[in-house]
Amino acid sequence: MAENVEKELCEILTKQDLLLDSMLKVQSDIHQNIREKNWVDLENNIHQSKLISDSFVELDSRRDALVEDNVELYFTESVLPVFTSVRSKLSKSKIENSALAAYVNTTKKFIQDFMDDCADSKKATTYSPYGMVKPDLQSVMVNTVF
Repeated sequence: MAENVEKELCEILTKQDLLLDSMLKVQSDIHQNIREKNWVDLENNIHQSKLISDSFVELDSRRDALVEDNVELYFTESVLPVFTSVRSKLSKSKIENSALAAYVNTTKKFIQDFMDDCADSKKATTYSPYGMVKPDLQSVMVNTVF
């Protein structure tokens, strides 16, 4: 019985390891898409990332149900190398996600500051030939690539 559990755990971890390889590749592609401003491929890669993530979560649920409280299974001779590889790749993926999140937050703040500087103050009253215009900013188009 224990050998079957070990074998199944090893199979699940191996599948997770392969999914993490795919995820790291997609994360790298996402960074490249952003640098090259390739928004179509970026959207496709984000969708691919979501699919990989969903598959990983499903396998993770199976792994949790299989192991339960028996954490010693991770340290058996056949499971440990795959388990170590999965943990290492998870750390790399987390670092990639953090870097991307920091980039997105910085860019969002820059754009918000830029829009705040360019847009009329919400307290200022703007007039047009037809009367007073609401100071609510609906949209702004910037026709320049930075």
